Amino acid sequence: MDIFPTMRGIGMANGEEAKATTIKELKDIFVLLEEGFLKSSSEAKPFFGGDEIGYLDIAFGSLLGWFTVTEKSFDIKC
Repeated sequence: MDIFPTMRGIGMANGEEAKATTIKELKDIFVLLEEGFLKSSSEAKPFFGGDEIGYLDIAFGSLLGWFTVTEKSFDIKC
């Protein structure tokens, strides 16, 4: 499950069925990311590492803009 190839695959999909399949794959990735965050922050902490921002927070935060671009470019909601 690679996030960028999956996001790019939405635009490159041939037909609505292929696009829907790729969108489902992207949503599965988002679920996996959310589950990872919830497991790492079981005490409702604001960051992956707890109370302080870390490298993982910065790396993940840099992807958020691309999620928005993908949603707007391909008229989807993830």
